[in-house]
Amino acid sequence: MPLPSHRRWLPVSFFAAFSVLPIALANEPGLSPTEVVRRYSHTVACQIYGSTPGYQQYATVELEPAHSQYPSGVWLVGWIGDLGCMGGYGTIGLQINLVSQNGFSNRTVSPVVIDSLPMPDLAMNGLRDLSFKDGVVTIRGTTGRANFGTFQEVTSRYRWNGMWTGGGQPRFERLP
Repeated sequence: MPLPSHRRWLPVSFFAAFSVLPIALANEPGLSPTEVVRRYSHTVACQIYGSTPGYQQYATVELEPAHSQYPSGVWLVGWIGDLGCMGGYGTIGLQINLVSQNGFSNRTVSPVVIDSLPMPDLAMNGLRDLSFKDGVVTIRGTTGRANFGTFQEVTSRYRWNGMWTGGGQPRFERLP
């Protein structure tokens, strides 16, 4: 039995309607490292709220500046969210992502997240500040909850060993 005329044209009209939409690229050119991680975080996490007084939602530091002869750069971006959307008390935490621009201009390809867990032993649930000076990353944040009497201000420091470390040496070394 032949299809009614409106059903024959439905698939054609469906594709025609979407042909005028802009093409979404997997890596849209021109994004900053912070915007790349913001988009990444909304893909892998939930409960991502805006900054509040005394806390930052996204913080970025430049670890390696762009090289003068070829497009490059390395950044560390910290953000707060519930990685994996676990839900419940204590699931929101500080996430740190290593982002790199390597080989292509950011007009062609934006930086990419190359390491989603460069500091695996870092445990904080609030981000106060992220800074980088003299090869050392300093992360100021909080742990615990005030209503449970466990709230603490904490600072962690890591030495940046470089993007390309040899012999299995980690990119970051925790300092006392």
